[in-house]
Amino acid sequence: MAGVKGSGLVQAQGFKLVQDPYSLNEYVAVKAVEPDWALIHVEKADREGNAVMWGSKYDDVLLAKASKKVIITCEQVVATEELQTRPEGTDIPGFLVQAVVEAPRGAWPCSCGQTYPFDSDFFQAYLTAAGSDQAYAKLMSQVLSGERGPVQ
Repeated sequence: MAGVKGSGLVQAQGFKLVQDPYSLNEYVAVKAVEPDWALIHVEKADREGNAVMWGSKYDDVLLAKASKKVIITCEQVVATEELQTRPEGTDIPGFLVQAVVEAPRGAWPCSCGQTYPFDSDFFQAYLTAAGSDQAYAKLMSQVLSGERGPVQ
């Protein structure tokens, strides 16, 4: 956070300046984020909350570990035995999870690993509609009615 160093933001936000004991460089340190809840969509999970993600995991695993409570939505709830065939593939362990909800295509319009791609047509329609309250309302009405959306 070199850009904030020297600004009033350090004091205003309660950030701290710390010195790296190896390089002796000074850095801005911020308190760790601890969300109350994380809602994370994955490809597969069992009823105990053990969750598997294919493709990029981004910060989802770190978010699950940092949050006080986690809800997993998944493309498919599977038997625990299926996940136990490859225990090293479990990205989020069940002991971190409070609830599991089966929600096929729950990441739409974004992608979900190798299950389905990013819906660029929808995002283009969204960007076009965002400039007009009437066009935006029409697009959202199409999504809510099922005319346009994850399952067409």
